[in-house]
Amino acid sequence: MAYSMAGIIAFFVTIIVNIDVFMKPSGQKDLIPARNIYRLFLLSTLLYYLTDGIWGILNMNHLKIALYIDTYVYFVAMGLTVFMWARYIVEYLKEKNHFTNLLVIFSWMFLTAHLILLVINLIVPIFFHFDDAVAYQTDMGRNISLIVQAFIFLGTALYTFYFMIKNHEDERKPRYLAIALCSSALTILTIFQYFYPLQPLYSLAFLAGTCLLHTFVLEAGKKSYRRELESLIAADKKHREELEYAQLLAMTDPLTGVKSKHAYIEIETMFDARIGYGNQREFSLVVFDLNDLKTINDTYGHDKGDEYIKSAVTIIKGIYKYSDIYRVGGDEFAVILEGEDFTNREVLIRKFNDIIDKNVVNGGPVIAAGMADFLKYKDNSITHLFIRADRLMYERKAELKKAQGIDKPNSNPHD
Repeated sequence: MAYSMAGIIAFFVTIIVNIDVFMKPSGQKDLIPARNIYRLFLLSTLLYYLTDGIWGILNMNHLKIALYIDTYVYFVAMGLTVFMWARYIVEYLKEKNHFTNLLVIFSWMFLTAHLILLVINLIVPIFFHFDDAVAYQTDMGRNISLIVQAFIFLGTALYTFYFMIKNHEDERKPRYLAIALCSSALTILTIFQYFYPLQPLYSLAFLAGTCLLHTFVLEAGKKSYRRELESLIAADKKHREELEYAQLLAMTDPLTGVKSKHAYIEIETMFDARIGYGNQREFSLVVFDLNDLKTINDTYGHDKGDEYIKSAVTIIKGIYKYSDIYRVGGDEFAVILEGEDFTNREVLIRKFNDIIDKNVVNGGPVIAAGMADFLKYKDNSITHLFIRADRLMYERKAELKKAQGIDKPNSNPHD
């Protein structure tokens, strides 16, 4: 019974330790290196543990036929386990060279020969047999198979040690060491299994090996991936921040700090969509145009002109404190009034015009403004408001020019 307990314990411990290998959350990237090959390797070891555990119970009760069938499955599982281990080493290291190619070919040859010998054993007992007392007896085929397995494990151990030394700066070096030590343990315990056929040394070897792999290879692989993922997330965050900053720059007028014409086009598109759906609430549009900018630029230079524009924006901001201001042209601005500014729109436009009237006398920035309300029954786009507000703005501009004493029949309305 003690023999069976080793296989049974190994079976359940392997399932518990490697549950994440058998189960992958839907839609998530695979965090385990060479998962598919490793899963097949684990399945073959589970089959081996199961047959090894059952074998002890059957042998204790001398159930010859059941024992004979179980032993066949036992040796098939053993061959598959060795084969999948070699394949896993090649898949994990991702190294294509003469040794790995030879290892793949040799593992196929081993599995094929192993299974052929088991088929022959049905006719001629060259692998194992049971005597009249139902005592298990090993034969030459079994011994040769174990010797070949020991050489395969030894080869993978030596090659992984070599690979680790060759890639000594690789951060996965501890993982390579774990694989090499696992292969070394398998080599040693396979040799002991050769001499002690009635001891569960093979099960113990693979149990220790799979636990070692899970701790130092699979978990380390997942941690490495998480670090890479965190790095990618950080890079993506930085990229998004840079993109948001670039969008902010595109939406902001660099001279005045108010919103740009590009921003106005976007808000215009949004308002037009609402108007089209018939769910746009009441709002107003105020259009502004600066007087005398061309004269200032021509007389004093563009630096003075820029200062004039910024002073004008300060006045607009001081009146329309709760609304966004858009620079829609060189000396043209627009404000969309909603909420409190819309409710107080008549008061605000009067305050604004009072300030401008004083500036005409005192020499401050002179800004013409025109305001138009959204008429739900009439306007099907914000452009209709702009046209009405623009017309009123030019009427106001003419008044201001007259007050400034520069009313000329052919004067440019944008002067």
